[in-house]
Amino acid sequence: MKFYSLTEAQNAIWFAHELCADKSLYNIGEYVEIFGLLDTEKFCASALRTQNSFDIFRLNFALEKGVPQQFFADPRPEIQCHDFSAQPNAESQAKSWMRQDMGRPVQLIGDEPLFAMALLRVDDDRFFFYHRYHHIICDGASLALIFSDMNARYQSVAQDNMSRSWRDVIEDNNEYVSSSRYLIDRNYWLEKLHDAPPAKSLSGEISAFANSPKPIRITQSISRSDIAGLKALATACRASLAQTFTALCAIYFHSLTSESDVVLGLASSGRWRKNTRATPGMMANVLPLRLHAEPQTTLESFIGAVSRSTREAARHMDYRGEQLHNDLRRGAGFNNPLHSCIVNVFSFELSSKFAGLPTAFHNLSVGPVDDCHISFYEGQSKTEAHIDVDGNPDLYDPAILALHAQRIVRLISTVVCCHVTSPISDLPIVPQDERHRLVQDWNRTARAYPRARGVHQLFAEQAPEART
Repeated sequence: MKFYSLTEAQNAIWFAHELCADKSLYNIGEYVEIFGLLDTEKFCASALRTQNSFDIFRLNFALEKGVPQQFFADPRPEIQCHDFSAQPNAESQAKSWMRQDMGRPVQLIGDEPLFAMALLRVDDDRFFFYHRYHHIICDGASLALIFSDMNARYQSVAQDNMSRSWRDVIEDNNEYVSSSRYLIDRNYWLEKLHDAPPAKSLSGEISAFANSPKPIRITQSISRSDIAGLKALATACRASLAQTFTALCAIYFHSLTSESDVVLGLASSGRWRKNTRATPGMMANVLPLRLHAEPQTTLESFIGAVSRSTREAARHMDYRGEQLHNDLRRGAGFNNPLHSCIVNVFSFELSSKFAGLPTAFHNLSVGPVDDCHISFYEGQSKTEAHIDVDGNPDLYDPAILALHAQRIVRLISTVVCCHVTSPISDLPIVPQDERHRLVQDWNRTARAYPRARGVHQLFAEQAPEART
C-alpha cells in the first residue's frame, strides 16, 4: 500500500476535524431535484460508473508515525435507493432522511466510506439525487463536476475525460510548495495584508475558530428582474456578475461597520490551473480581498476597483488562506482573523437539464462557518436565484441573520435602479420601514411621571424596592 501526503487544503481540514467535537460538521452536500420520468436503474448505473471513474471515491486516511497520510483503497461503489412516493408528506419525509444523513458523524480513519449517494423518489415523476462528502475529499465545485459526469454517462455520451488523477493533484501541490512561484505568491499576500486592520464582524464579535453547533442558514430569493439588472450593472461597470455581487457585499459591510478598510474572505474553487478544472477533490480556498471604501466613492468606481483587485489576486490564488493566517499570526489560535465574512459566488456552470429533464439544485451545507458566509446562486431553469446566508449560532440568532439576508437582497433591488455615478453613501442600506422602526419606534421612550416632584424624590422612592 502506497501512502501519499495530504495537500495543504486537506491538511487544514484534517486538524480542524480532529479538534472539532461534532464529527458531522465537515460534511458537505446537496440534492438535485429531477422533474420527469427517470430510468432509475440506468441512473444508478451511471452513478456507480462515475464513482469508479474518479479516484476521490477511493480515498482513505491513516496515521503513519503520527502524520496523517492518504491512500487509495479498492473501489466500493454504492448508491442507495429509497421510494417515499407512497408515504404521506413524501417530500418532507425525504428531506428528513437527508438531514439525518447529513448529520451522520464521520471518522477519517477506518473503513467507513467518506461519501454517500442516494436516489429518493418523492413522486412518479419527481426525484431527489442526494450526495454527501466529507470536505477532506470534496468541495463545492466538485458536486457539479460529479453530477455532470453522471449526466454524460446516463446518456452514453462519448466525452474526453479531462479529469486528472488525485495523485497528480497531490504531486502538483508538492511541486508548488517547493517552487519559486510559492514564494512569489506568499510575498504578494504578505505585502497586501501585513498591516490589515483587526477584523470586524456584522455580529459585533469575532470567533477565530468554528468549534460550534452547525451554522444557521437563511435563504432569500432574488427576482429574475433583479438578476437581469445586476448583469446589466456588471456590464456597465466592465465587471463580472461575481465581482459585482462581491462589491455589493463589501458596500454593505462598509456601511454597517463604518470601516473604510474592508477585508472580506473571497472563496474560490482553487482550480486556477486548466488541467484541474474538471477534477473533483478538495481544492477550494478562501483568501482575503482588501478594499478601500469611502462614502463619496461612486458605484462604478467601487465595482471597478473590486474587479481589478480580484483579477490581480487571481494570479496568486494557489497560496492557501490557512497558511497566510499562520504567516501573519492571525486566525485560529491567535484570535484575530484577517476577515469575518466570506463571499462565495457559485459561478461554475450547473447544467439545467439531466438527460433533457429539468433540474433544481439545493445546497445542504458548505461546512463549518466561523462568522458568516454569503453564497450567491444565479439560478437556472427551476433553480431560483437566491442567496444563502450561513451564520455561526454563537454569534447570530436567526432573526438577525434574516435581517442581513433581506437587506442584501434589497440592496440589489436598489442598485439596479441607481445611476453608476451614485456615491455608495447614498445607497439606502437600511430600508425606510426598518429605519423608521429603529429611529422612531424604538426611541419612543417618553413615559408619564409626576412632574410636580423632583428626580431625587422619585429616586428615593425606588431605592427601597431595588434593595429588596
